[in-house]
Amino acid sequence: MKLLNNDRGIALVTSLMLTLLTLTISMVMLYMVLQSTQMSGAQKRYKNSLDAATGGVDIVTMDALPYLLSFAVDPNATSFIDRLTSSMPGLLDATAGVTDDCLKAKLTSKDWGTACGTASSNINAKDTPDLTFTLQSQLPNAPSGYKVYTKIVSTTPGSTDMSGRNLEGQSTTGAPPGDVGAPYLYRIEVSSEKVSNPSEKANLSVLYAY
Repeated sequence: MKLLNNDRGIALVTSLMLTLLTLTISMVMLYMVLQSTQMSGAQKRYKNSLDAATGGVDIVTMDALPYLLSFAVDPNATSFIDRLTSSMPGLLDATAGVTDDCLKAKLTSKDWGTACGTASSNINAKDTPDLTFTLQSQLPNAPSGYKVYTKIVSTTPGSTDMSGRNLEGQSTTGAPPGDVGAPYLYRIEVSSEKVSNPSEKANLSVLYAY
Protein backbone atom coordinates (compact mmCIF):
# COMPACT_ATOMS: atom_id res chain seq x y z
CA MET A 1 0.00 0.00 0.00
CA LYS A 2 1.40 3.32 -1.01
CA LEU A 3 0.86 6.26 1.34
CA LEU A 4 0.73 9.81 0.12
CA ASN A 5 3.02 11.83 2.35
CA ASN A 6 2.45 15.24 0.73
CA ASP A 7 -0.08 17.99 1.49
CA ARG A 8 -0.65 19.18 -2.01
CA GLY A 9 -4.33 20.32 -2.43
CA ILE A 10 -4.88 21.25 1.22
CA ALA A 11 -4.72 24.94 0.40
CA LEU A 12 -7.34 24.50 -2.32
CA VAL A 13 -9.70 22.60 -0.01
CA THR A 14 -9.25 25.20 2.73
CA SER A 15 -9.90 28.01 0.25
CA LEU A 16 -13.06 26.32 -0.98
CA MET A 17 -14.33 25.81 2.57
CA LEU A 18 -13.68 29.45 3.46
CA THR A 19 -15.41 30.55 0.26
CA LEU A 20 -18.43 28.40 1.10
CA LEU A 21 -18.53 29.80 4.64
CA THR A 22 -18.27 33.36 3.36
CA LEU A 23 -21.02 32.72 0.79
CA THR A 24 -23.27 31.25 3.49
CA ILE A 25 -22.75 34.26 5.76
CA SER A 26 -23.41 36.62 2.85
CA MET A 27 -26.64 34.82 1.96
CA VAL A 28 -27.83 34.97 5.58
CA MET A 29 -27.06 38.68 5.77
CA LEU A 30 -28.85 39.31 2.46
CA TYR A 31 -31.90 37.39 3.68
CA MET A 32 -31.99 39.42 6.91
CA VAL A 33 -31.74 42.69 4.97
CA LEU A 34 -34.56 41.65 2.62
CA GLN A 35 -36.76 40.59 5.53
CA SER A 36 -36.09 43.85 7.33
CA THR A 37 -36.98 45.81 4.18
CA GLN A 38 -40.23 43.87 3.76
CA MET A 39 -41.16 44.39 7.41
CA SER A 40 -40.44 48.12 7.17
CA GLY A 41 -42.60 48.35 4.05
CA ALA A 42 -45.43 46.42 5.71
CA GLN A 43 -45.28 48.66 8.78
CA LYS A 44 -45.37 51.77 6.59
CA ARG A 45 -48.39 50.48 4.64
CA TYR A 46 -50.18 49.57 7.87
CA LYS A 47 -49.39 53.00 9.34
CA ASN A 48 -50.92 54.67 6.28
CA SER A 49 -54.07 52.53 6.61
CA LEU A 50 -54.24 53.24 10.33
CA ASP A 51 -53.92 56.98 9.72
CA ALA A 52 -56.81 56.75 7.23
CA ALA A 53 -58.95 54.90 9.80
CA THR A 54 -58.10 57.54 12.42
CA GLY A 55 -59.08 60.26 9.95
CA GLY A 56 -62.41 58.50 9.41
CA VAL A 57 -62.99 58.46 13.18
CA ASP A 58 -62.34 62.20 13.38
CA ILE A 59 -64.80 62.91 10.55
CA VAL A 60 -67.52 60.76 12.10
CA THR A 61 -67.17 61.94 15.70
CA MET A 62 -66.46 65.64 15.05
CA ASP A 63 -68.62 66.33 12.00
CA ALA A 64 -71.06 63.60 11.01
CA LEU A 65 -72.55 62.40 14.32
CA PRO A 66 -73.22 65.85 15.85
CA TYR A 67 -74.95 66.80 12.59
CA LEU A 68 -77.00 63.59 12.47
CA LEU A 69 -77.99 63.70 16.15
CA SER A 70 -79.76 67.02 15.67
CA PHE A 71 -82.02 65.29 13.12
CA ALA A 72 -82.34 61.99 14.97
CA VAL A 73 -84.26 63.60 17.84
CA ASP A 74 -86.64 65.33 15.41
CA PRO A 75 -89.56 62.99 14.65
CA ASN A 76 -90.35 64.93 11.48
CA ALA A 77 -86.83 64.86 10.03
CA THR A 78 -86.50 63.03 6.72
CA SER A 79 -83.68 62.25 4.33
CA PHE A 80 -81.09 63.51 6.79
CA ILE A 81 -78.53 60.99 5.55
CA ASP A 82 -78.85 62.48 2.07
CA ARG A 83 -78.47 65.94 3.59
CA LEU A 84 -75.24 64.89 5.27
CA THR A 85 -73.95 63.36 2.04
CA SER A 86 -74.68 66.54 0.11
CA SER A 87 -72.98 68.62 2.83
CA MET A 88 -69.73 66.70 2.31
CA PRO A 89 -69.37 66.50 -1.48
CA GLY A 90 -66.48 64.41 -2.69
CA LEU A 91 -65.85 63.00 0.79
CA LEU A 92 -68.86 61.14 2.13
CA ASP A 93 -70.02 58.41 -0.24
CA ALA A 94 -73.68 57.62 -0.74
CA THR A 95 -74.86 55.06 1.81
CA ALA A 96 -76.39 51.95 0.33
CA GLY A 97 -77.29 49.75 3.29
CA VAL A 98 -78.53 52.10 6.03
CA THR A 99 -81.81 54.00 6.26
CA ASP A 100 -82.90 57.09 8.19
CA ASP A 101 -85.00 54.92 10.51
CA CYS A 102 -82.10 52.58 11.21
CA LEU A 103 -79.68 55.39 11.94
CA LYS A 104 -82.25 57.12 14.16
CA ALA A 105 -82.60 53.92 16.15
CA LYS A 106 -78.84 53.49 16.42
CA LEU A 107 -78.35 57.05 17.63
CA THR A 108 -81.14 57.19 20.19
CA SER A 109 -81.84 53.71 21.59
CA LYS A 110 -80.18 50.44 22.50
CA ASP A 111 -82.96 48.33 21.00
CA TRP A 112 -82.99 48.86 17.26
CA GLY A 113 -85.93 46.52 16.69
CA THR A 114 -86.78 45.92 13.05
CA ALA A 115 -85.39 49.26 11.89
CA CYS A 116 -82.00 47.69 11.19
CA GLY A 117 -81.04 44.35 9.73
CA THR A 118 -79.13 41.67 11.60
CA ALA A 119 -75.86 42.68 9.93
CA SER A 120 -76.06 46.16 11.47
CA SER A 121 -74.76 44.96 14.83
CA ASN A 122 -71.91 42.67 13.80
CA ILE A 123 -68.36 43.98 14.20
CA ASN A 124 -67.49 43.84 10.49
CA ALA A 125 -67.57 47.50 9.49
CA LYS A 126 -67.70 46.62 5.79
CA ASP A 127 -70.90 44.63 6.26
CA THR A 128 -73.73 47.18 5.94
CA PRO A 129 -71.72 50.25 7.02
CA ASP A 130 -73.49 53.36 8.30
CA LEU A 131 -71.14 55.86 6.64
CA THR A 132 -68.43 55.39 4.03
CA PHE A 133 -65.66 57.81 3.11
CA THR A 134 -63.01 57.96 0.42
CA LEU A 135 -59.93 59.79 1.65
CA GLN A 136 -57.87 60.90 -1.33
CA SER A 137 -54.91 63.25 -1.59
CA GLN A 138 -55.55 66.34 -3.70
CA LEU A 139 -51.95 66.49 -4.93
CA PRO A 140 -51.37 65.88 -8.68
CA ASN A 141 -50.54 62.27 -9.55
CA ALA A 142 -51.18 61.21 -5.96
CA PRO A 143 -51.51 57.46 -5.31
CA SER A 144 -54.93 55.94 -4.85
CA GLY A 145 -56.68 56.86 -1.62
CA TYR A 146 -58.31 54.85 1.15
CA LYS A 147 -61.87 53.66 1.60
CA VAL A 148 -63.08 54.03 5.18
CA TYR A 149 -66.14 52.15 6.49
CA THR A 150 -67.76 53.11 9.81
CA LYS A 151 -70.61 51.45 11.67
CA ILE A 152 -72.27 51.85 15.06
CA VAL A 153 -72.62 48.36 16.54
CA SER A 154 -74.02 49.15 19.99
CA THR A 155 -75.63 52.06 21.81
CA THR A 156 -75.92 52.84 25.53
CA PRO A 157 -78.48 55.64 26.01
CA GLY A 158 -77.76 58.47 28.42
CA SER A 159 -79.22 61.86 29.32
CA THR A 160 -77.13 63.97 26.96
CA ASP A 161 -78.91 66.81 25.18
CA MET A 162 -78.76 65.78 21.53
CA SER A 163 -80.88 68.53 20.01
CA GLY A 164 -77.90 70.40 18.63
CA ARG A 165 -79.37 73.64 19.98
CA ASN A 166 -77.22 76.16 21.81
CA LEU A 167 -78.74 76.48 25.30
CA GLU A 168 -76.35 79.17 26.53
CA GLY A 169 -78.21 81.85 28.46
CA GLN A 170 -81.36 79.73 28.77
CA SER A 171 -82.66 77.53 31.54
CA THR A 172 -83.97 74.00 31.32
CA THR A 173 -86.21 71.99 33.64
CA GLY A 174 -87.09 68.37 34.11
CA ALA A 175 -83.74 66.87 35.09
CA PRO A 176 -83.74 64.94 38.39
CA PRO A 177 -82.09 66.75 41.32
CA GLY A 178 -78.38 66.05 41.42
CA ASP A 179 -78.36 64.66 37.88
CA VAL A 180 -74.98 65.49 36.38
CA GLY A 181 -75.83 63.92 33.05
CA ALA A 182 -74.66 60.65 31.56
CA PRO A 183 -73.48 60.75 27.95
CA TYR A 184 -74.70 58.46 25.25
CA LEU A 185 -72.08 55.82 24.50
CA TYR A 186 -71.57 54.38 21.03
CA ARG A 187 -69.29 51.57 19.99
CA ILE A 188 -68.13 52.32 16.47
CA GLU A 189 -66.25 49.87 14.26
CA VAL A 190 -63.97 51.41 11.64
CA SER A 191 -62.21 49.68 8.74
CA SER A 192 -59.94 51.33 6.17
CA GLU A 193 -58.37 49.81 3.09
CA LYS A 194 -56.40 51.11 0.14
CA VAL A 195 -58.52 51.49 -2.98
CA SER A 196 -55.91 49.96 -5.28
CA ASN A 197 -54.93 47.17 -2.86
CA PRO A 198 -57.59 46.14 -0.32
CA SER A 199 -55.09 43.88 1.47
CA GLU A 200 -53.53 47.06 2.90
CA LYS A 201 -56.02 47.68 5.69
CA ALA A 202 -56.50 48.55 9.34
CA ASN A 203 -59.38 48.14 11.80
CA LEU A 204 -60.32 50.21 14.85
CA SER A 205 -62.88 49.84 17.63
CA VAL A 206 -63.94 53.18 19.09
CA LEU A 207 -65.96 53.97 22.21
CA TYR A 208 -67.48 57.40 21.64
CA ALA A 209 -69.23 59.39 24.37
CA TYR A 210 -71.55 62.20 23.29
